[in-house]
Amino acid sequence: MDTVWLVDEAMLLRFAVAVAVGVIVGIERGWSQRALEAGARTMGLRTFTLIGMAGGILGIVGNELLVGAGLVALASLLVVSYLRADDRDLGLTTEVSALTTFLLAVFSGWGYPTYAAAGGAVVAAVLEAKAPLHRFLKGLAERELEAAIKLLLLAVVVLPVLPDADLGPDGLVNPRQIGIIAVALATISFVGYWLVKLMGSRAGPLLFGLAGGLVSSTAVTLASARLSRAQPSLAPALASAIAAANAVMVVRVGAVAGLMAPALLTDLVSVLAPIGLLSLGWMLWRLLHPAAPVGPGGLAEMIDAPVPIGESVLMALLVGLVSLAASIGRSLFSGAGLIVVAAITGLADVDALTITMARLAQTVGDTAASAPDGLPIADVICVAVIANMISKAALVAALGDRQLAAGIAGLFGFSVLIAISAIAARSFIG
Repeated sequence: MDTVWLVDEAMLLRFAVAVAVGVIVGIERGWSQRALEAGARTMGLRTFTLIGMAGGILGIVGNELLVGAGLVALASLLVVSYLRADDRDLGLTTEVSALTTFLLAVFSGWGYPTYAAAGGAVVAAVLEAKAPLHRFLKGLAERELEAAIKLLLLAVVVLPVLPDADLGPDGLVNPRQIGIIAVALATISFVGYWLVKLMGSRAGPLLFGLAGGLVSSTAVTLASARLSRAQPSLAPALASAIAAANAVMVVRVGAVAGLMAPALLTDLVSVLAPIGLLSLGWMLWRLLHPAAPVGPGGLAEMIDAPVPIGESVLMALLVGLVSLAASIGRSLFSGAGLIVVAAITGLADVDALTITMARLAQTVGDTAASAPDGLPIADVICVAVIANMISKAALVAALGDRQLAAGIAGLFGFSVLIAISAIAARSFIG
């Protein structure tokens, strides 16, 4: 009679992952001690593999008392090993890694091999990144750490406790939404600071403008103005960041409106395309004619606060006030109400009005491009874009370096003239 062996494939997988976690961490630990003599090495590939096997077996057994006893036994062995070591200045990294490996192996044995494998990969990556992590900490300024902690507190402590409710007259103020805007502005400023610091004054601002413009060109402008005030030599590069963000904003507005209401795209392109091309041209010209560059790390002593918490909160409150003013304008004005609302709303943001107008275009039909009061919907969106550029120029003038303010005033001033001329020409031809 033949013997039939039953293999539990799921259990075998959990055990294999537990052993693999030990092998992965053991290889890294063994490699880090490869220069030591055989007797001087503490724990390497073999030890960590056995730890993974033990943890996997205890996890598969599933007895919590046995797991606890195994953890205590391993911790005791690690303490004895550490106390007997000749050199205790090496820290506790290997010992903590052993405990973590054991727990991940138990986790795999309990039925979570995917998470255990991911945890093992993260542990190995953290251990291998010792040198770059130490270099990062050595180059980290106190104000940068303080700024990161403030940003975390704002995002994970202050923001969740803000009420997500419409308050005030007609429910025009939502504290949670204002808080989200403040966190977004502060985060974009922080990202821009690190891009410029790590990548230098040429590539950093360009990437900052292109990436930040996908979220908020106003936030990019705010952060760039602050950077230029801290270091005026960065003004030409930061001008390219603002121009790049403005070009991305124009493309974003056209894409959103065109996807939601294709009938709007023809009228919008005649106004938005020249603005976008002008911004791109300005960006390229600034990149080809830079001032004295500041290399990576050159901002460490230039900026007092990488995350402008106070300014971000004030800017978010301003957005709330603008929304309130736009709502009041909608109720006070009749025929020109949409234009007034667009001008007021565009001072802080263009996306909300673009979406609103695109939805309105959907309601009046794909072939219609006029609001119920006869105003072309595309013109309403363009007014918001014009107002947004004017507000960003004013923001740079108030917070930025004089050279940056002059350049941005010229760029946006010429863009506004082009936009108004395009709207007038289209109206005359139409």
